[in-house]
Amino acid sequence: MDRSLILALMSTGVFAFSSVIFAIFAKKVSAIWMNAFKATVALVAFSVAVLITGDWKDLPAAKSLVAFVLSGFIGLNLGDYFLMKAFQRIGSSRTLIIFSFQPLMMALFAYLVFGQSLFISGFIAILMMMACVFTVSLEGYKKDGHWEIKGPLFAFIGVSLDCVGLLLTRYAFDADDSVSVLEGNLFRCFGAGLGFLFMARFVRFQFKRRLQRFNWRTRALLFGASFGGTFLALWLYLSAISEGHLAKITAIVGSGPLFTAVFEALLYRRFPSKYLWAALALFLTGFFLLHWNDWAPTVEKLFFQLSF
Repeated sequence: MDRSLILALMSTGVFAFSSVIFAIFAKKVSAIWMNAFKATVALVAFSVAVLITGDWKDLPAAKSLVAFVLSGFIGLNLGDYFLMKAFQRIGSSRTLIIFSFQPLMMALFAYLVFGQSLFISGFIAILMMMACVFTVSLEGYKKDGHWEIKGPLFAFIGVSLDCVGLLLTRYAFDADDSVSVLEGNLFRCFGAGLGFLFMARFVRFQFKRRLQRFNWRTRALLFGASFGGTFLALWLYLSAISEGHLAKITAIVGSGPLFTAVFEALLYRRFPSKYLWAALALFLTGFFLLHWNDWAPTVEKLFFQLSF
């Protein structure tokens, strides 16, 4: 297998496993504590990485720095908070099914804000996303006797804020092309950290006290998931896209919800429900349609070879 595809597969697996752990601690402690904890680990990890690699240069242009910090606050602080809230309500696999429609949200933003074209496959993918949300809500109704609205809504808000953060990040890199990827992520984490410092005036995080409740194995798992889900997965992904075929890498990353469903099934020792399978099928259909323009030449070539 191509090295870039192996890196993408490792990135997807690490993030999927970390998401399952995030969901557990978001329920056990709180969503805001889990989010603040993983952001702190990410800030430390990116700081060390920048120092080791020697990527640190002068501060970027003012508008670039402001955009990085703001993107970190919106995407990594507020966006990931709603992601954790969704984990609490509907679990990691169902949340990531909705969150994995992020390319569709980006395309929709580009269509509404910048007037970029949106192909008919994109509109069909939108319908698939709506069907995924309905399926997750229906499962809550069948299980608890009421429609699960908050979980999918939190996931939708989270992915929307994350898209805004990514757009600001792209603007920041364009505003100063001398900034490295590690530096950019460091500034984003710094923005998230500033947000948590502000929130600490109103919310008591109790980092040390809550962390001391767990034994050393649980702490190691928590640190490992935070490091893997925020730093290692991103590093592997960036390494993959720097040397591989983007469409193939995107296809592997899009399988993230499948990885998460498998990890949840193994952890909780229960087979995924028929509603989860239906949501996954809708997601994969929408994901395939969303990237059809990238994959169509390869599919047509394969079909021609099989025919003859």
